[in-house]
Amino acid sequence: YQRRVHGMSALATKQRQEEGAQEADAHQNLEQGGEEDTLGPAPIASLEGVGGITGQDIKKLQASGFNTVESVAYATTKALIAIKGISEAKAAKLSAEATKLVPMGFTTATEYH
Repeated sequence: YQRRVHGMSALATKQRQEEGAQEADAHQNLEQGGEEDTLGPAPIASLEGVGGITGQDIKKLQASGFNTVESVAYATTKALIAIKGISEAKAAKLSAEATKLVPMGFTTATEYH
């Protein structure tokens, strides 16, 4: 009986070590600039270079408090136009590109699972 329990304990320990190694690898990948799908809000910098959005546009957005792609996607056109240096056309482009990156639709629980 003791050998069996010890064997199970060793197996559980080995599984925990493997899981810990996988988590460490994922964390290291993120530190090196890798991405993971379920990390939360996307940084605003991920819009740079998409659809003609420049680094200057990103700086203007950040200066006005827009730090995530989601914040731009959910912002009104009026709020984006209020940013100095953002025209109505640029606001529409920013909103459109941010909306492409953020799931904006409704998902039922049945569809989610």
